[in-house]
Amino acid sequence: SGANRLSGSTLIAACHVLRISTNQLLSQAEQPDAAPDVADASDALLENVRRIEAGPLRTQALRLIEALAGLSEMQRAQAALAADADLLGALPFAIYTTNHTGELTYFNEAAVAFAGRRPRLMMDRWCVTHRLYRPDGVYLPHDECPMAVALKENRPVRGARAIAERPDGARRWFTPHPTPLHNNAGVMIGGINLLLDQGAA
Repeated sequence: SGANRLSGSTLIAACHVLRISTNQLLSQAEQPDAAPDVADASDALLENVRRIEAGPLRTQALRLIEALAGLSEMQRAQAALAADADLLGALPFAIYTTNHTGELTYFNEAAVAFAGRRPRLMMDRWCVTHRLYRPDGVYLPHDECPMAVALKENRPVRGARAIAERPDGARRWFTPHPTPLHNNAGVMIGGINLLLDQGAA
């Protein structure tokens, strides 16, 4: 149906982040059977890691590589999306991703600012927020939040509105846009959520 395909603008943005032309991307897609030179790829990877100045950033890069090495092809596809800090991290909206069981796999800094806390990857589930409330002020458990509904029912959730409470007690109205992510076979591998801040509650 094309429902889960990338738009042309998204492909162009991806090419910009990867520093390749659209022709290079398409030519690679047209040759799926071409066997990559594993040795050359490994050397290039190590060389790029060495170029990162020693410190937290290099540590994060090494942890990411170690994590990806143990993932399945399906999980790598989701991790690649989550690791694209240049694309998602630059957006001024709170965005996060989860795996198919709801554990957080990525969040941008806008999500940290919105939630008033730094979520814990693969530990926090369903949402980046501290606490949630329904529009009428009734407490909303995380496992009943819009993202949980989207993943449990395998469908996007639109039109919802909720209140997020930060650890300091401040509350914000927001509109979530949780959407399941699927692989090429149509299997749900996780979800992505964009939270639109609508002001103090």
